[in-house]
Amino acid sequence: MAYAATTGPRLVQFGVYEVDLQTRELRKAGVRLKLEGQPLQVLECLLERPGQLVTRDELKQRLWPSDTFVDFEHSINAAVKRLRLVLGDTAETPRFIETLPRRGYRFIYPVNGGTGTVLTTSAPVLPSHSRIKLTLVVSGLLVLAAIGFFALRDRFFRSPAPVRSLAVLPFRNLTGASEQEYLADAITDDLTTELAQPRVLLVPSLVSAMYYKPERKREPDIARELGVDALVEGSIQRRGAGLVVNVQLIDGRSDRHLWAKQFAGDGKDVQALAHELANSVFSELKLTGVPRREPSAGTANLEAHAAFLRGRYHFRKGTEDDRNKAHQALEEAIRLDTVYAAAYAQLALWYAHGGLYLAGGPAATRATGVEMANKALQLDANSAEAHTALAWLKISDGDWSLVEQEFRRALELDPNLPLAHVWYAQYLSARHRSVEAIAEADRALQLDPANPDAICHAAFAYGEGDRAIAIWKKAVDLEPRYWAAHYFLSSAYIMKGNYQEAIKEAELSRELRGGDGAPERGRLAYAHAKLGQRAQALQLLQPLEDQYQRGERGVYLSLAVGYMGLGDRERALAVVQRAFEQHGPIIWFNADPLLTPLHSDARYQELIRRAGLQ
Repeated sequence: MAYAATTGPRLVQFGVYEVDLQTRELRKAGVRLKLEGQPLQVLECLLERPGQLVTRDELKQRLWPSDTFVDFEHSINAAVKRLRLVLGDTAETPRFIETLPRRGYRFIYPVNGGTGTVLTTSAPVLPSHSRIKLTLVVSGLLVLAAIGFFALRDRFFRSPAPVRSLAVLPFRNLTGASEQEYLADAITDDLTTELAQPRVLLVPSLVSAMYYKPERKREPDIARELGVDALVEGSIQRRGAGLVVNVQLIDGRSDRHLWAKQFAGDGKDVQALAHELANSVFSELKLTGVPRREPSAGTANLEAHAAFLRGRYHFRKGTEDDRNKAHQALEEAIRLDTVYAAAYAQLALWYAHGGLYLAGGPAATRATGVEMANKALQLDANSAEAHTALAWLKISDGDWSLVEQEFRRALELDPNLPLAHVWYAQYLSARHRSVEAIAEADRALQLDPANPDAICHAAFAYGEGDRAIAIWKKAVDLEPRYWAAHYFLSSAYIMKGNYQEAIKEAELSRELRGGDGAPERGRLAYAHAKLGQRAQALQLLQPLEDQYQRGERGVYLSLAVGYMGLGDRERALAVVQRAFEQHGPIIWFNADPLLTPLHSDARYQELIRRAGLQ
């Protein structure tokens, strides 16, 4: 028989859980849990009379018609066991459901803000069961307990191992208004930034966590994929004019619920709210004494902050379309708040970004990036992002001590900033400091395991071998339209002698990146030349040669690679020499594996010596 509808409140809340008695749904921090049938009916019955004993006979009458044949003892035990499993509760140390032996159950957690129920210590009253039936029931329970003891021991009786890494999953927007989605993302972003401050805590970046926003997996699976010990989940709701934020901490190794708390505010100062949330998490993790850097200068303008978040999101996706959207959003953030340090720093990163090309691109582009970085540092001297942008932009000036200084300062300020590790790994790799480069790349992959842009460029440090290819393929799986992953794969396949695959990947890169396809032309010419298609290779290089004659520096690297494929080392070396004379990014010529045969030439070695790269 179906459970009768309650005449009490439609929504019943206890901790991070909420039961909708009308739709008959159980939610945890806004996420619907799979609970139905008899376990859900048991919960509804207990919530109808919180703090009071609900006998087993009452449950039998409510859940099973008198004419239904059923092993009641087994069925009720199974229903309660399933209910406890979903709630993360145990019979031994109950948080929600107390067992009164041989009598029934009682819901002991405060409901809808009420007070809790004190656990009883009084002796139980024996029911009028026969001795034989009682013996069978007790024996069965003892057998089940013996079977499950070792499986449950680690989960319920051992203290959880210390948490050394955690990820903040995207907060759920339960306000019922899609336009409030940015608010959930803002809290997620700011909380991630706050939690990433202590050096002893590894926190993957927001963009990696955002890949779990459309569809949630099981917490242990997410924790394993992100390589973390624990997960922070949460949701936002409106209560009148105010904002209610539910947050919980889950041990991803055991799926144990460690901590939960509800916060209330007006929703206007999201950054202050995130700071409060972070302090509570640190307190739970016993990290209150760990040094933390001062929070970056934020903004009280929610519209500016929302634009900033959009800019960061699109920037990290890496496609050309997303780069354009990122630039527009960051410009909007600065227009809305002209002293928004974080927005200037992110815009500096935007100007610096561009793989091997933009860092040595037009002087005006680099100058704008430096201007944005310096503006950010004037407003916030502790901006790790601004120092990272300066380090990358200054590579083209060849002042290696300054580049090292800026990278080290950025990582000192924020050891959990993935992009600083990624770009430093690329720089070290170009300097042929492989051991250091791989260490930085490993750290970047820890911090941003699901960010196609980060993992794509971090893989650069591993050379052109199978490990790098596997990482670039993962980047393509995460974002099939990310041109840079296809570009690097084309180089890797050339190095392995798989020229057909190299052409396929280079063509994909050219199609996705758009523009004149100059970077890919050199790779395409190289592969076609190796396949004996010399005329096609020369045809691909002709537009680059025309641009080279006009002094356009952005084609030098691609042109040199193409001539190497044709076997014309003299022409390739002439291009490299001209790039050096015009203060081009010779460090990237030193890094490209397709130009490695030039390194033994005395003329090339002299250029490297003069550049301070030996």
